[in-house]
Amino acid sequence: MSMGAKILRGAGWLLACVGAAAAFLGVQVVVLLFTQSLAYLLADLTANALGSKPAAALELYMSLFVQLGSFVVFWWWWHRLEPRSFLRARRLPLDGAPVMRLKRIAGLVLLGVGMQLAVAVVLSLLTAVIPEMMNEYAQMLEDSGSNDFNVLSLVVLALGAPLTEELTCRGVMLEFALRSVCPAWRNRWIRKPRSPQAPKDLDVPAAADAPAVCETPKTSEEPHTCEVPTASNALAPHEEPEGTGTSASGPAALPEPASVPERPVPVVRFAVAALMQALLFGLLHGDPIQTSYATIAGFVLAMVAWRTGRLAHSMFLHGVVNLSSFAVTPLVNVLGVLGDLGIVVGPLLMCAAGAWLFWDATRGPLPKAS
Repeated sequence: MSMGAKILRGAGWLLACVGAAAAFLGVQVVVLLFTQSLAYLLADLTANALGSKPAAALELYMSLFVQLGSFVVFWWWWHRLEPRSFLRARRLPLDGAPVMRLKRIAGLVLLGVGMQLAVAVVLSLLTAVIPEMMNEYAQMLEDSGSNDFNVLSLVVLALGAPLTEELTCRGVMLEFALRSVCPAWRNRWIRKPRSPQAPKDLDVPAAADAPAVCETPKTSEEPHTCEVPTASNALAPHEEPEGTGTSASGPAALPEPASVPERPVPVVRFAVAALMQALLFGLLHGDPIQTSYATIAGFVLAMVAWRTGRLAHSMFLHGVVNLSSFAVTPLVNVLGVLGDLGIVVGPLLMCAAGAWLFWDATRGPLPKAS
């Protein structure tokens, strides 16, 4: 493949990655067109019970409906991509011992809480530097209902967001980003073509019209047998017409995913692809403050999914990060017992310990070079 062809093909998949992000926004618009009136009604009826302002309840209901629509679309999309995806090729046999499972869960919990606390510390420092922007950011969170602790906010932030955003970003978008930087894997994602048909001008006798082929017995004791050709034996193997693309083992098609020689994705190329989807993940959040830390979080989530080839782990980590946002103040107070140094260093130590636990509990054989 020439260099120009590789560049064009890579650019095409990069556009597909951006297109997936645009599709995510498009789904939001379409869903809101059909459900906004229902969201208004539910917000008016349940705002008091939820303990939220009507505007905040409205935002939460609209987010919920958008997540439901996005989940349907991107679950189907990822269901189509996943069998031939890079993540599937990375899937490792994990140790199912209870101790190792607990170790993986503990690692992700520590990593998620540490990430949320680190973001909180950085944002508190930025308040003194860019107070106006931080005030607008705080107002945006309040209006969106993200600060309200109730059943609806838990469903939206700790369940809906991890499911839909991981399917979209660490599933579909990361897959397209990896395809843009790894053309050597092209045979893996090309779908198997339909089995070739015999040429129409080939005169193959029908089973009912074909003459019987009889064998004359060599001796008087052997029976006299006749065989009527059927559709399956009308053409003998040596009579197979040229150009039909068949062989003794079946149609000459691209190998199935399991038989495609695997080539390890270089670390640099994975980093480039992970950064692509992380940037788009950050931009999907809209707000400049959220975009900055969501981009970093998107890169970490991609690394977690890539480690084992399973979106379940990045979904769980995403849920922990969002859920711990409701407990930032008490957690910071606990770290404050150790002074300002504990508040700054504590989250970093939690991230490091969590990453080590998860990485150590997910050791396994990586795909070998062909």
